[in-house]
This record gives sequence, C-alpha cells and structure tokens, in this order.
Amino acid sequence: MVREKVISPFPQNFSDRQWSRFVRLGRDLVQEESRIQFELGDISLKMIPTVEDHKDHGVFIVMDKYADQIGINVHTLINYRYVSHAWPAKHRAPGVSHSIHMALAALEDRFEIIQHPPEGMDRWTEDTALRRAGRLPQRALTKEEKLERIRTLARESEHATGAVEEIIRRPDVAHKIMSDPANARILYRAHHEQRQEAAAARFAAAHERSDEVEEPVEEPDEREDGRPLKPTTTHAPPTATLTAAALPPRHPPGSRPCLS
Repeated sequence: MVREKVISPFPQNFSDRQWSRFVRLGRDLVQEESRIQFELGDISLKMIPTVEDHKDHGVFIVMDKYADQIGINVHTLINYRYVSHAWPAKHRAPGVSHSIHMALAALEDRFEIIQHPPEGMDRWTEDTALRRAGRLPQRALTKEEKLERIRTLARESEHATGAVEEIIRRPDVAHKIMSDPANARILYRAHHEQRQEAAAARFAAAHERSDEVEEPVEEPDEREDGRPLKPTTTHAPPTATLTAAALPPRHPPGSRPCLS
C-alpha cells in the first residue's frame, strides 16, 4: 500500500516529517474514537432493534437510562444509534471518521458517495460532507452560507432579538438597513405600534386607578326601627348685645345726675 504523502501547510513551523507524524497520530485517535462511537450505536441496536414504522417503541426511555448508567448524554447515544442503523458494518468506509458518516447518513446513495471524495480532494472533511448533504457547514465560506447561518439563528426566537441588536449597533450596517425603504417602513411601523400599545397601557392603568377611588358613604335617612332621623342643628353660644336703651344715660361734664 502506497503511503499518502503529507505536506506541511506551515513549513516555517513544522517540517513535512513532523507534520506527517502529528497527522498520523491524530488520525489513529480519530479512528479509535469512531470505532467506539459505532460500537455504542451497534450495542443500542442490539438492545432494541429499529422498527421501520417510525414509532418510539420505548427506545428513548431505555436509552435514557442506559446513557445515565454509562455516563453519556442520551441524545449523543441516540445519534450513534441513528448512524449505526444508516451505515451497516459492511458499508462503513475505512479511514473515514464517524462524523463524516453522520453528515452523509441521510443521503440515499451514501454508500456510493462516501467512496468518492469531492473533486480535487483525496479525503472527505466534515464540512465538505455537510455541503454534499445540503446542510450548513461548520465554517461558512460563501455569502449564501453566511446568510443561512444568520437565518438559522434568527429562527430561534430567544436569540433573534440579541442577534439583531448586535448587528444594528454597527453604524455602517444600520445605515445600510435604513437606506432600504422596505426596511425603514417595517421599523417605523413597529415603532408606531409600540407607541400605540404603550398609550393603551397607560390609559388602562389610569382607568383602573379611577375605579379604585372610594365612593362617599351615604348617611342613613332613618333609624333601624324606621323612625326618621332628626336633623342635628348646632347652636352657637348666645352673644350679649347692648342696645342704646340698655346703656346708662350720659351727662355733660360738671352736671349732676338727677336723682328721683
């Protein structure tokens, strides 16, 4: 078997021989990891064989308990199970990692595709396998892939607001967005609706407060026995007033009063 010649992409840091040795060690470890991943998937299929009716048949409950017992995430184990089912042992490509088998697992002609790496490449990479399967690669290279990554993030409501906020904080991006009349109308409409909602909320709060004001208590017009209540009148204390007749007569100076 002819050994593949590996050329260092960083000749200033690694010679071809050094890089080749590191690549060989890494590939051996990845192959060992892939072997273990396939074996875990195969074990899960032995425990509960797959039935082609797309029903659960209690698979998740069993896998969940089994995953806890062996110290692995249940969804990871279910992914291993899926890949093992999609790739029977006789169709697994030697020297190709488990992650690449997973990326191509949904293709109907996967058994043939995996034997032929993309043109100009001697080996599959995970990103080339994802692109071949029509899925978004881990590293977005083209404009469409980058836009698709943003669309994927925007579909998740809990992340969409944060993503948009980060984007429009860039003045150049915000300017380009607002220069499009369609985008401007959308933002203005949202702002107008927000102001209307705020005004409606303030009106509802004011109306609720007015309903909470206590009404004056009316005094009863009659006693419990039915007799009317007498109006209560408050009398001011009598004030002494002196009239002219009540005053003693005044006499001119030097005269004596007439005694009778």
